[in-house]
Amino acid sequence: MENTVPEKNALVHQNRILKFRLTHQHLQIFLLALFIGILLSSLLPPLQSPDEPDHIKRAYLLSKGQVLLESPKEKSSGGQIDNGLLNYIEGMTRFTQDSAGRVEKQQMNETAKEKWHKTTSFSPAPGTGYYFPLIYFPQALGLAIGESLDLTINDSYRLARLLSLAVSLAIIIIATMIFPTNFLTLGLLVLPVTVLQFVSASLDGTTTAIAILSISLFMHACDKHSRHSAWASWLLGISLLLLATSRPHLLPLVAMPLIIFLFRKKRLDLILFVGIALFSLAWLFLALQNTVDLRDMRPDRSYSTGQIIFYYLKDPLAFFHVLWSTLMDPNTRDFYQKTFIGAIGWMDPNLNKLDFVFGTWFYNFSILFCIAMAALSIQWKNFRLDWIPRASLLLFSVISTLMVFFLLLATWTAHPATIITGVQGRYFLVPLMLLAYALSGSQGGIGPRRKLIGLPIFYLYSLVLCFILPAALIYRYFLQ
Repeated sequence: MENTVPEKNALVHQNRILKFRLTHQHLQIFLLALFIGILLSSLLPPLQSPDEPDHIKRAYLLSKGQVLLESPKEKSSGGQIDNGLLNYIEGMTRFTQDSAGRVEKQQMNETAKEKWHKTTSFSPAPGTGYYFPLIYFPQALGLAIGESLDLTINDSYRLARLLSLAVSLAIIIIATMIFPTNFLTLGLLVLPVTVLQFVSASLDGTTTAIAILSISLFMHACDKHSRHSAWASWLLGISLLLLATSRPHLLPLVAMPLIIFLFRKKRLDLILFVGIALFSLAWLFLALQNTVDLRDMRPDRSYSTGQIIFYYLKDPLAFFHVLWSTLMDPNTRDFYQKTFIGAIGWMDPNLNKLDFVFGTWFYNFSILFCIAMAALSIQWKNFRLDWIPRASLLLFSVISTLMVFFLLLATWTAHPATIITGVQGRYFLVPLMLLAYALSGSQGGIGPRRKLIGLPIFYLYSLVLCFILPAALIYRYFLQ
C-alpha cells in the first residue's frame, strides 16, 4: 500500500510523455498563429527590426558556409555580401533613417525587383559577430532557397521571414507538448515587441522560442516521476548551446544540465554541462578576439572591453552603484517600459529617442496586463517538492538580468560610467519567462478556475492588440 501513490504518480507522468504527439488542437493553434503572423508581416516593411540588415547579412554568410566574420584592416567585421542583397538593403532602409520617412510605392517596387548579382562586396556586420551563426539557420535556408531558385531578393527575404516564423512557432508548440505553459508566458508572447520580432527576420523570435523549449525540458527533467529520455537531454543541450552563444546574457542557463544531473544522476547530463560550458566560453572568447566594431554610434573609449570587465570584477560595488543610478533615472525607466512593451521602427543610436510609440494608455494597460498574468501564474501547491528547480529558474532570471546591464556597461558605455547605455527593454523578455515558470513550478499549465479569469483578460488584450498594432504599422510607414 505504501508504494501505491508513487506508482500512480509515475504512471500519470509516463502517460503524459506517451501522449507527446501532435494533436489537431496543436495544429490549429500553429496554423492560426502562422496566419496572423503572415498578415502582420505583410504590413511590416522589410528590415524594420533593430539591426535586422546585419542579421540578414549574417544569415547570408551562413548560407555560404562562413562561420567567423572577416576583419579587414581599419574596418568593422563583416563579410562578402551579394551586391544585389546590398542594393536591396540600401533601398529598403532609406525611410528608416528618419521617423518622418514613409514607404514610397515606386521606390518599393523598384527595390523589390532586385535580383541576385552573383558578385560580392565586403560589407560590415559587427553587431552579429558575437553570435554563433547556426542560430540563423531558418533565415539562411530561406535566402539559400531563394538564390538557388533565382527568386528576387525580396521574395527570398520574405521566404526567410516565413521560415523563421514557422520554425519559431513549431518550437513553441513542441515546448508546450513537453511541459505546459502558464498565463505570464502567454502574455509575454503577445506583447507588440515580441510579435514584431517573430514576424521579422531577426533572431529574437527564434531565441525566444528556443528559450521556452529549454525551460520546458528543464522543468520536465526535474520531475523525478517523469520519463526523461536521452534524446531530451541532447535536445536541451543543443538548445542551450544555441542560446548561450547567441545571447550572452543567457549564459547562466548552461547550468541547467548540472541541476538535472543532481536530480537524475545520469552521467550524460554532467557531460553535456561541461561540454556546453566549455564550448560557449570558447566561442565567446574567440568572438571577442576576432570581432572589430568601429561604428560611429559606439562610445569613444580609451579602455578595452577586457579592461572594463576586469575593473568592475575587481570592484563589484562600482557596478551596482552605476546600476542604481541607471534605474533611478526616470527617462531611462520610461525608455525600458516602451522598449519592453513595444515601439515600431528603428531608434536613435544614442537610445534617447524612439521612432514610433503607442499611446501612454496602452503602455499602462500592457503593464497591468502583465501583472494580472503573473498573479494568475503563481502556484504554491507543490512548492515543497519543486522548490529547487523553481529557485534555480529565479536565480537564472536575476543573474541574466544583471548580465544584461553588465555586458552593455562593458561594451556599449563610455568609461567611467554614470548611467549604463545600450540596454533595451526587450532584452528582459527571456529573464521574465524564467520568472514565469518559477512562479508556476511543476504544477504548470492553467487550471480550470483560473481560466475563467485569465482567458477573458488574455483575449481582451489580444483583441485590443489586433486593432492597435496594424493601425500603428499603417500610420508609421504608409500615411503622411
